[in-house]
Amino acid sequence: MNTLSTFAAILCISIASASFANTGNEPTNEPSALVIENYANGAVKMIGSYLDEARTIAHGTFRFFHANGQLESTGEYVNGLKKGVWLRYDDQGRPLAERVYGAGSFEEIALELGWSVQADKK
Repeated sequence: MNTLSTFAAILCISIASASFANTGNEPTNEPSALVIENYANGAVKMIGSYLDEARTIAHGTFRFFHANGQLESTGEYVNGLKKGVWLRYDDQGRPLAERVYGAGSFEEIALELGWSVQADKK
């Protein structure tokens, strides 16, 4: 990925993330800030958002890059957990792997569907 393409991607994500701003004190499931990490050589290492200022709960689309600027992996985090299809690439941009996350336990799926989950006590 050339420098102009990387800059354009960052700019688009930055503009899109502006709509996630939380102006109140209430908790939200929207990312609090877009985070861009760089390698020592200045190349982008990671682009993603977190739900908390401590950057412990990843949320939203994440993109990781090789030091040469090629995309290394991309996928979605939901409340700190990988979800859906994650794609990995080698340092030349060739696909390496595809993995699906998020099947989850019965309890996780039930809660996601809004069902009440109670432990069976015997």
